[in-house]
Amino acid sequence: MAFLNNVYTVFEQVIILAVMVAVGFCGDRFGYFTERAARLCNNLLFYVITPCVIVNSFLSVEYTKSSAGGFFAAFGCAVVFHALAVILSLFLFNRTNEDQSKIYKFATVYGNTGYMGLPLAGAVMQAVTGNSEIGFFYCSAAVAAFNLFCFTHGVWLMSGKDGKSKFNFSKLIINPGMLSVIIGMPLFLLSIKLVPVISQPLEYLASMNTPLAMVMFGTYLSKADFAAAFRQKNIYVTALLKLAIIPLAMTGLFRLCGVTGNLLIVASVFVSAPSANNTVMFAAKYNRDTSLASQVCGFTSVISVITMPACVAAAMLIA
Repeated sequence: MAFLNNVYTVFEQVIILAVMVAVGFCGDRFGYFTERAARLCNNLLFYVITPCVIVNSFLSVEYTKSSAGGFFAAFGCAVVFHALAVILSLFLFNRTNEDQSKIYKFATVYGNTGYMGLPLAGAVMQAVTGNSEIGFFYCSAAVAAFNLFCFTHGVWLMSGKDGKSKFNFSKLIINPGMLSVIIGMPLFLLSIKLVPVISQPLEYLASMNTPLAMVMFGTYLSKADFAAAFRQKNIYVTALLKLAIIPLAMTGLFRLCGVTGNLLIVASVFVSAPSANNTVMFAAKYNRDTSLASQVCGFTSVISVITMPACVAAAMLIA
């Protein structure tokens, strides 16, 4: 009974997000807010709004040894999650052609931590504790770990046929996720409060994250070729791994390692997120199959409406 109650709690939050996704989907279909317009908003979300969410979360959580320890524990969980996913990917999809193999491997390792993870973590924590910021705070650590792996292993994986990476090490630091953590962490550790003329605009911009990310995501789904996705066996394998096997295994591992409470719940959110939008972005950058990348992301995103509530509810049950 408790599990079903947890499923309902999380599913309600997912449905709220899904309604906003539907607005974007319909907006694209009727030409009011198209995928092209959404892509023009992508830089605003990526470089401005999401960093505001992360910095604002540091300002909104009171510094204690417990909260600081929780952040670093969340970062550690995210690092372990990505490292094990990378190791697993080495043994997957090696019998398909190189271009498709890279797409499937990338989609299996990297989840939509920023666009889906942050909003859902905030929504679930709001429902459970009445404080969405703790969800943003812990998930910010996962965003930092995501960027750490994405701009190293992710670039290596998706780059040239010789298998040699040509990534720029400066991108490990000079990216929105890492920079916002670098800015927010001292503010949190030193309990610095910004003056209203700075903190209030920061809050207003941060509040745009969930609706804008979900509406934009809806426009992307509007263009996804689901009929083609249903014919790809490896997309089903990717979805099974990304949305069920890996999330449940990682949540269980975290619990065995002593992770409990709100941290375990938030961790279950970022490990169960569908394949990252970066799958499409990196496919385009490195001349991979963008159509396949879109199909994988679209398919896993739709299925995640069912799987994420179940995974998070299971974490709530054992937290």
